[in-house]
Amino acid sequence: MAASRGDRMMNRRDPRPGLPPQAGGAGRKPGDVVFYAILIAAVATDWLRDNYLLPVVPTFLVTVVISSTIGFGLRALRERLLAGRERRAPDPRWELAKLVSASVVVAASASFVLHQARQWPVLPTFAATLLAIGAAGYGLVRAKELSLKKLVAAGRPVESRVLGLTPEEARRQAEALLADPSRFECELGSPGPEARSLIAPLGPGLRSFLETRVRIRSAGAAVAVGSAFVRRSRALPEFVTIGCPGPEHTELAARPGEETVYVLVDDVPPDDRQEETFPTIYHCILYEEGLREALEQLWRQGGGRRGEG
Repeated sequence: MAASRGDRMMNRRDPRPGLPPQAGGAGRKPGDVVFYAILIAAVATDWLRDNYLLPVVPTFLVTVVISSTIGFGLRALRERLLAGRERRAPDPRWELAKLVSASVVVAASASFVLHQARQWPVLPTFAATLLAIGAAGYGLVRAKELSLKKLVAAGRPVESRVLGLTPEEARRQAEALLADPSRFECELGSPGPEARSLIAPLGPGLRSFLETRVRIRSAGAAVAVGSAFVRRSRALPEFVTIGCPGPEHTELAARPGEETVYVLVDDVPPDDRQEETFPTIYHCILYEEGLREALEQLWRQGGGRRGEG
């Protein structure tokens, strides 16, 4: 296996404790970014026309490009560094390509505006702006890589401890956690008819778990599982979804006759959709909760405070 479970799982985790799962991406939707970019461009164009007699249409278009690039850049930065819900480490070449292309777009647009407004020479202005933006972007990428390494290191002891437990010991420890209201919100009850029909073919231990628990949600938003989430998997139809581990496009799922719990993703090719496995639902709960605690400790050591951001 090229990367350990901890490597891949940690890549989609948030070092800050207590954050809710991000649905539809962290921060504003793409349409909101464009709307605010147009609004900012309209105001900026009006000001530049009145003060520097810049032509309206080219100035507006360039300002929209600058505002949109910055807006989408901030949105991506929030998703990756604050929401931290990536499932796997990004390809460094792709990261570099995005950094270079965004830097060129912003630098070219800024050079045009500065040339029109201040009569600054185009090529020196472009070169200086590109260098400044590229250096800042590279610094952010490096900071992200260092943060990811720390997250992976924090998750490995949790992986080793939890996966070394027998099913009986994992169940005992998980049941103790589930009984603690400061850690989990538990809604007990029986599944509905549709959910019951999907639960029936599962392994006996997992079936028993789901037949008595409607909804279990971690107070730290690390995992949610129960009969309320049961449906046919969108990622792989032969699986049954039983919960959500937090990140968008991911689900906890199981196959008929098995106790194993799988983490599936639905936004990649079918051959790559099976991401992680846990021997039992109890191992899954212990891992997710242990990971949350490890990240909380890491965040506190880094000077963060709950709810910051």
